[in-house]
Amino acid sequence: MKSKKLEFSEKEISQIKNCLKSTTGYQLNKRNTKGWNNNRTKFGYHSIQVGNINILGQRNPLKRLDHLRNFVDFKDKTVIDLGCNVGGMLLHLNDIKKGYGFDYDRKVIKAANLISRIIKSPTIFKVANLNKFSFSIIKEEVDFDKTIIFLFSLGSWLYNWKELYEKVHETGALIILEVNNPEEGFEQLNFFKSLGRIPKKIADYSDDDITGNKNRQCYLINSPPQINKSYGEKFNKSSINKNLYLENSYRKIKISETKAALRISDNKIKYVKIKETPHYSFVKKYLFNEDLEEKYNMSYEDYYDKKRTHLSKEEFINLINSISEKYNNEEPIILYKGIDDLKNIKYWKIVDGFHRIAILSALNKKTIKARVYRRLKPNIIYRLFEALAYR
Repeated sequence: MKSKKLEFSEKEISQIKNCLKSTTGYQLNKRNTKGWNNNRTKFGYHSIQVGNINILGQRNPLKRLDHLRNFVDFKDKTVIDLGCNVGGMLLHLNDIKKGYGFDYDRKVIKAANLISRIIKSPTIFKVANLNKFSFSIIKEEVDFDKTIIFLFSLGSWLYNWKELYEKVHETGALIILEVNNPEEGFEQLNFFKSLGRIPKKIADYSDDDITGNKNRQCYLINSPPQINKSYGEKFNKSSINKNLYLENSYRKIKISETKAALRISDNKIKYVKIKETPHYSFVKKYLFNEDLEEKYNMSYEDYYDKKRTHLSKEEFINLINSISEKYNNEEPIILYKGIDDLKNIKYWKIVDGFHRIAILSALNKKTIKARVYRRLKPNIIYRLFEALAYR
């Protein structure tokens, strides 16, 4: 991490060490945390390595963040860490817009705020009972479309982890989930899947823990399809949670049978074929140097600048490189077909995977692996429609 102040005084470092020492040697209240303890190292759970500060704890945040940066762009994002301990996973992020850390343990929060103040981190830390957590504790306005939420080995220590995870899901933010081991992780991953999220494993084991614990696994859990802005008017969060479910099985669907919701203006959405989107044109230009006519007088850069997509040009290029190297996409595209739009009734609408399907189409793929939403309690009209359209 590059800090604005790289050299810290011996007095400041001593203050940090003494505060970190106070976070060890005790066990938390079992009524709220299932008995978490921080007794494995002299200076607690997180190493602090900023400038000339080099205090070693049980786990190495710098090493973990270096790995996460292969999958996530933290620049100018808001990052929220639930169960933050002494805040190491936030304190080593100096390119974020704002950071918020919450933990039940008052001593680790005191240490985190002290370190944050000394190194001038854009992060604040607060005491919170995560079994009864509410995002209203954050007084400032948070744009969750540009927010990342950390859930690191948290479910193992909370009684009401499902309630917390559902609140996190409902924000629509990108989630990074670490599970303590595959056995405990199985239930947590299935819970997110039941909410329509699709976890992607980004780390098979943890190699940063000095105690030798390598059982932890890490997952990237992308923003849920139902909070896709371009489809928000007709395919909103409440309709999915209450009326739809995501099929467990995969389907092979022709790209020519899909359409994407393209935001033509702030107030107008048009469903178009993939080859008519600025996303497709951008991929063709980047991969094959083909200059295609821009439909709707809009380049991908224009589309992003007008805040009509969440993926920056650089992030899109990273995704293009990742998929084009494999010439395939392992994650399914999420689709929906309904009778609410008769003009496009024969097309599958892309709920999640707009960028990925544009890449696959540019690579001349004809079909995609997909999962589809269906009605939980379809009336007779929907039953007849699904019998024909979902075959």
